[in-house]
Amino acid sequence: CSKCKEVYPAFYKGTSCEKCGGELTTRADDNAASIKTRLDIFYKETLPVIEGWKTKGNMISLKGDAPIEDVTRELFQKLKIN
Repeated sequence: CSKCKEVYPAFYKGTSCEKCGGELTTRADDNAASIKTRLDIFYKETLPVIEGWKTKGNMISLKGDAPIEDVTRELFQKLKIN
């Protein structure tokens, strides 16, 4: 949404935001070529850093699809924060 920044899935057929009535727009870089570029950069630059952190034991993995309270609790447990 150009007004409140609500995000809608690509298959959404409406032209206005259900939340505020603002106009729905598509990002200029929301196309196959841009997505391919972002994925190429991820695999070339980001993934090696993640793998390095894993190898050194400097990374904590969490299940991010759980409710935020559960994710927070798991993070605190892994960081040994009371």
